[in-house]
This record gives sequence, C-alpha cells and structure tokens, in this order.
Amino acid sequence: MASSNVNVDLVKSSRPSAPSEEILQITIVNSQTLSTGTKLKINSEGLTRGSKRNANDGITYFGYTEGDDKTVDYLLPPKFTQGAFKSSENEKCIGRYFQISYNTIMKSYYLRDLGNGLGTFVKIKDCMSLKDNSLINIGDSYLVITFDPPIEKTEGNEEGTIESRYQGIGRRLIVNLYDEKRDNQKKTYSFVPSGKIIRIGRRKHGNDIELEDSLVSKVNSNIQYHDKEGWIIRDGNEIRTPTGELQQMPSTNGTWFLAIEDYRIYDGLIFKGHFNLFCCNFIKN
Repeated sequence: MASSNVNVDLVKSSRPSAPSEEILQITIVNSQTLSTGTKLKINSEGLTRGSKRNANDGITYFGYTEGDDKTVDYLLPPKFTQGAFKSSENEKCIGRYFQISYNTIMKSYYLRDLGNGLGTFVKIKDCMSLKDNSLINIGDSYLVITFDPPIEKTEGNEEGTIESRYQGIGRRLIVNLYDEKRDNQKKTYSFVPSGKIIRIGRRKHGNDIELEDSLVSKVNSNIQYHDKEGWIIRDGNEIRTPTGELQQMPSTNGTWFLAIEDYRIYDGLIFKGHFNLFCCNFIKN
C-alpha cells in the first residue's frame, strides 16, 4: 500500500476560518437567471441586505418560492420560467436549494446542500478525502463513491472504526459512473487499496475511468489510496516540467463534489448551485 505523504490539512479542508470582524462576500460569476457580478454580503446574522425571511438567525437560505412565501432569504429563479416548461419544471424547483450558516464557536461560515434543485457542488482546489456515498461531478458525468466490503471492528483493528469505514480505509473502492448525456447510463469500476494512481479523464487517453465528454481534460483528476487518510481525489494531472520537477496542473473545467455536509468556506472557494456559479471572499466589515 502507498505510504502516506498527503497534507492532512488539505485533505480535511481545514483552511483558516473567517475572523469574526470579516464578512462573507459572494459574487455571482455566471448565471442563466441572475445578473453576473452581483455581490451578496453575509455576516454572522445572515444576509445583510434584501433578505426575504429577515430572520437574523445566522442562516441564509438560497432557493425559489412563489408568491409571498418567505422561506428563503435569496431567490434563485429556476431556468424555465416561461412557456410550456413553466408549471412542470418550476414545481420541481420550489424550496431551499442550499444554505450558508455561521458557527459562533468556530467563527466560520459553512455551506451545505439541502436536497432540492440540481445540487450544490464545490470545486476541489487541492485534494479531498473521499467518503462513503460521496458524489463527484466532472463535466456531464457523475461518480457515486462507495466502499466494500464492510470491515468488522476487532481489538487493535483501527480499520474497523466508524470513521475509518466512512473514509474507506482498508476497503475496496467502488465507482459508479453515470453519464447525463446518455440517459444516466451506468458503468461500475472497482479498485483495491494500493499505490496505484487511478486516472479519470477523456476517452482514448489511457485513463482508468473514461469519460466521453469533449469538455473534460485528457486527465481531469486522479484518485489514490493512502494508509492513514484512505482514498484521496485530486483535481488535474501531475506532469513533469522541463527541469524534471513534478507539478500538479489543474483541469480545465474542474472536479466538483456535492456538499451534503456542512463544508467550511475558505477565501476563494468556488461553488455552483442551480445554474449559478459563485465565488466566496472575505472582506472587512
């Protein structure tokens, strides 16, 4: 098995939290329904201006409601608002898509998907520890991560703890690949714990997991097993420079994961939610 040389802080996304005197600024980078360049400001009480709920409870809800419904703070209109798709598509898109909350103890902001809309995905900047039932998005494809088989906990067997099972330590990696362009056609891949680098990228480039998508990089991302951290996914491809040094090159359009748990926001974080692309920065109050 591979020796562990992964930066644990990066794996756990333990980036510096936001000081209490700073507020979170979210910029709309790209959108099909909102004005790009719009900046939203959130403090420890919630959205500072224009909140529909105006609850000041430390949570900002993003989503779509109709009429006088005040269950969200900031409206994210669905893609289809007119014509034949209006009633059928809007019904699927009513509710809270994701939330940003402030933790007064950690003095940090957290992002979490709420199960409505099309999912809230965070762009992987460095590397991330895969967990059981992680959902990864690359181009038009989705990778569902599971681990098998379960390991019984015995005395002295750290691989049997709840946390280690959740991280897949000592367990086989199962990747179920779904292609959205091909009616979610499913392919299943299986990998045993070893030092092998599992490459994910465009078809016909020698990858272990092949994606039929012209917008995906030749090698878009890779997965590797480490003894202490479990299965780690990195965006991009490791290349050798003319001087002989190894350098990690990011992919063109990124590797994304579904934020099904509270994920601590760091300066420069990029995420997408329901046809919208956002960038997070901290600014002085």
